[in-house]
Amino acid sequence: MDLAEAPDLFRGPALAPVAAAEEARVSEPLALATADLRREHQLIRRGLRLLEHAGRRLAAGRSVDDPATKVLVGLLRRLADQCHHGKEEGCLYPSMRAKGLPTDGQLRVLLAAHSEGRDYLGTLAGLPSPAERAAAALLTSR
Repeated sequence: MDLAEAPDLFRGPALAPVAAAEEARVSEPLALATADLRREHQLIRRGLRLLEHAGRRLAAGRSVDDPATKVLVGLLRRLADQCHHGKEEGCLYPSMRAKGLPTDGQLRVLLAAHSEGRDYLGTLAGLPSPAERAAAALLTSR
């Protein structure tokens, strides 16, 4: 039972410290989890900036370290898609839905960004693009 739903006999000035301690105990794991997600966002952004820098070097006709770039793409795919997005899509977003956040608003935008990121990193990893997958599906369905 949430403290907000607790009967009135569990409230009052004498029990305020107990209620505050219980609220902190319940909210601490959530605060730690969201802090982890924020740190992961920072790492993902840092990796994407490195990829952007490599792309600019290539566009300018300069070389990049291909093995290091492939390692970075693989790391970002594991961190962003498998770990980070898995936590958001498996835990955070369902919790947000349960709290009443409409699925047709911000959550849809976030999920679309995840999908776009998967496609982008998949293409960089040498996987077929969404258009190539769709074309292959059409060709094999005949």
